[in-house]
Amino acid sequence: MPAAAWFRTDLREFVRDSLLAHGAACGDYFNPQAIKEIVARQEEGKISGFQEVWSLIVFEYWHKHFIEQSDRVRTLDTGVVLNLQGQYVS
Repeated sequence: MPAAAWFRTDLREFVRDSLLAHGAACGDYFNPQAIKEIVARQEEGKISGFQEVWSLIVFEYWHKHFIEQSDRVRTLDTGVVLNLQGQYVS
């Protein structure tokens, strides 16, 4: 699978938008400068970078789905809307 090449071409903006955007979770947990360098070196073809970039993208979307979602209001099967503290929300 030519994913490393895709990250440099067709998916370049996706990688940048996912990992380098203001508010990206990766920047909160990892050194933002190191992420920029990994992305830049991968784009320039200096390293394959597939594993590093892929791992960061997976982390970013895992964080959005499982961590950021946990801060949002959830609806129970009963139709009652509660926040995470179990308080009724209208």
